[in-house]
Amino acid sequence: MHFIGTQGVGKSTLLRAILFFYNADKLRLGIPKEKKGFDLFYFPYDNSYIVYEVMRENGAYCVLAMKSMKRVAFRFIDAPYCKDWFMNERNEAIAEWPEIRKRIPTSSTVSSLVNDYYVFRDIIFGNNKSNELLPFRKYAIVESSNYQNIPRTIQNVFLNSKLDADFIKGTIIKSMNEEEQAIDLNVYRSLIGTFEQEYTDVMLWLKPNKSGVVEVRKQADIVIKRYRQLLYLKKQIHESWTELNFAEKTETQYLPVLEDRIKELEEKLSNFIRLSNEEKEKYDKEHDKLTKEYGIVEDKLKESRRKRSYYEQMNISNIIVRVNSEQDVNTDLANTKEALNKLTSLYQDIMDKYNGLFRELDANLKEFETEKKEDMLKVKERFTDDKSLLNQKRSEHEKEERNRSDEHKEYLHAEILKLTTEMSALKERENTVRTTLHFKDEIEQKTEEL
Repeated sequence: MHFIGTQGVGKSTLLRAILFFYNADKLRLGIPKEKKGFDLFYFPYDNSYIVYEVMRENGAYCVLAMKSMKRVAFRFIDAPYCKDWFMNERNEAIAEWPEIRKRIPTSSTVSSLVNDYYVFRDIIFGNNKSNELLPFRKYAIVESSNYQNIPRTIQNVFLNSKLDADFIKGTIIKSMNEEEQAIDLNVYRSLIGTFEQEYTDVMLWLKPNKSGVVEVRKQADIVIKRYRQLLYLKKQIHESWTELNFAEKTETQYLPVLEDRIKELEEKLSNFIRLSNEEKEKYDKEHDKLTKEYGIVEDKLKESRRKRSYYEQMNISNIIVRVNSEQDVNTDLANTKEALNKLTSLYQDIMDKYNGLFRELDANLKEFETEKKEDMLKVKERFTDDKSLLNQKRSEHEKEERNRSDEHKEYLHAEILKLTTEMSALKERENTVRTTLHFKDEIEQKTEEL
């Protein structure tokens, strides 16, 4: 492949990024000293990363170069590159590794983080005989324990230095020649030393006893069964622990709500008490006012009773009877006058004079009696009306005030009782939550079982 382009478009940048995959050496990438280093230039942020897709005969895999602990590290993903893992719906690069990990299917293996560049080169070039590198064997692009000259040759090609064809050919042939490898006898010695013990263990697994039962397998089944029970108990403990944490977290989060509710109820209670006191003050004032008015009415009623007693002492009934018999008396008077006129006809002038005086007196008496009668009737009517009106107002007002006071007292009493009950329940629940140790028996039992 040949890169062509004007200066500054990224040819060298791309070539150095590819070269870093092969040699994993930041000091041998051909970056001038006056420019930024590899980490600062290619990974300016903590969430910067580069994805390499590697194609082999048996399929492709990806290598993710990313920052870890201020240093570039590698992860191997056993699957071809997929854009949806690294780009969202808006065609923006996903910055966080946990989000990228969620998008990678569970069927694709993701390796642990490789921080050591020597280990990375051993994985890529096939020096993977050690046990810790066995899971990485599928990521090798060649199989050689003496691969060190290969990345150097690739480095020379990328940096345009020492490009002699014979030199390159000889370097690669020497690297791929397995006859030059030294055999480590210690490895085979340790394998032979443990062979006898392993063989004995295998025979114990296959050899039955006299009853035809393989004791080791029976014991292994028991161990497997108990191990499964142990795993189940661990799972139950984890679930119980999770539920306990959730319950504790929920209750802890709910405590401020309860405290706010208690404060709110206390404020409402204080407001109700204040309103109750205000209503009581209003009631007391109204009661005092009505009591004062009641005293005035009572005084008037006493005056009315006193006057009634006074009129009864005056024998007012006889006076009324006499007033009612006035017409009969007037008739008798007229008859007497007629007789008197007959008897005193001789003394007419004198009688006329006296008659004039009598008529004047009679007229004055009638006028006086009429006025007094009207005054008495008015006094009686006024007394009766005032008494009935005052009694009616008094009874209505007393009844209205009593009903209003009783209703308000009942309402305030019910509200206070309700709020007191709620506050007591909340305090009791708060104390229960604070003092109760949840799942104590289960935790102790699981601890003993563990």
